[in-house]
Amino acid sequence: GASKCNLCGLGSYADVNGLSICNKCPVGKYINSTGKASCKPCEKGSSINKEGASKCNLCGLGSYADVNGLSICNKCPVGKYINSTGKASCKPCEKGSSINKEGASKCNL
Repeated sequence: GASKCNLCGLGSYADVNGLSICNKCPVGKYINSTGKASCKPCEKGSSINKEGASKCNLCGLGSYADVNGLSICNKCPVGKYINSTGKASCKPCEKGSSINKEGASKCNL
């Protein structure tokens, strides 16, 4: 038999004793160190859409994550935009500008 147990690797965890194999973190969660009993949810402004992640991806231009643990960032709604990455909310178009599509990174004058 084995003389010692193996630590769970990046992106995996063991939340009970006696596991033969570590569990992969579910979508929306990650773990960036070894030997852990649980995964952490992606922070606001980020998401991950695969199992066994060791990090989350920042939301891109025109998208946001306003809650922890998202698998996919939300697109900014019509009339709002975001022109930087890793954001938790979109900004409304200013007076004199508008946007008539989702996921905008800028408003039209």
